[in-house]
Amino acid sequence: MKIFIEKFKRILSTQRGFNLPEMLIGVSLLGGSSLAFMKLQENMTKSQITSEAKMSELEIKRMITTNFLDKTACYMTFVAMNIGADIQEIKNSSGGILYESQKTYENNSLKISRMRTVDKNIVNADGTRMIDLVISLERVKKQAFGGDKEMRIPLSVKASGANDPIQECYSNTDAIILSAMEESCLSFKGTWNSTTKKCQFSKLELTGEIKIGNSSLSCDSTNEGLQRYNSGLKKMEFCNGMSWISMSGVSL
Repeated sequence: MKIFIEKFKRILSTQRGFNLPEMLIGVSLLGGSSLAFMKLQENMTKSQITSEAKMSELEIKRMITTNFLDKTACYMTFVAMNIGADIQEIKNSSGGILYESQKTYENNSLKISRMRTVDKNIVNADGTRMIDLVISLERVKKQAFGGDKEMRIPLSVKASGANDPIQECYSNTDAIILSAMEESCLSFKGTWNSTTKKCQFSKLELTGEIKIGNSSLSCDSTNEGLQRYNSGLKKMEFCNGMSWISMSGVSL
């Protein structure tokens, strides 16, 4: 766009004027370029807002799942409430309100429009029931790509039936961790394999840097293909199934 304007100025300085067809063509080119530039800016703004919204959604889920790792916080939020009922408040272990329905969070970018529990029709060996806390999030900034978000947080509760009051509440740590891993996998456009509990990528694209940390894992057939940064030697290494090899190909 800038290059075109500069050329246009040079033409003006070297010619006495334009005839009508030339003027119409010039105006059309300028208008088309301006519209294309404005559309590009709009899409870039939407992409940025969408990325911020996704990060905010993940932060809310992280805060709630971390809160429910404390059994007391889980109890304070759900005790005496029927499974299937709407939840108005999520409380911490001291009874303080962490999140509320119909309130906005993350710099007023997301609104919690509804929170409710849903029975999964799964009874554990110890008699507890599996439920999901379903949280509906409304994106306040409508410029973002995609619609509103619904997140699920798995929990174990003690209740007589699928629609009865919750007597006790347990944070299902393993299920929460797997749910968070799946959420992170999908946010990076990966495919979550529920059998192997691993994230798979056909192609991974990153717009920023990636940091690989140090590792004390032994190199064997199980860890073949892993990479690590050796902070002592200041070198990148990979596991060939038998030993750690520096990226230059030297065995360590």
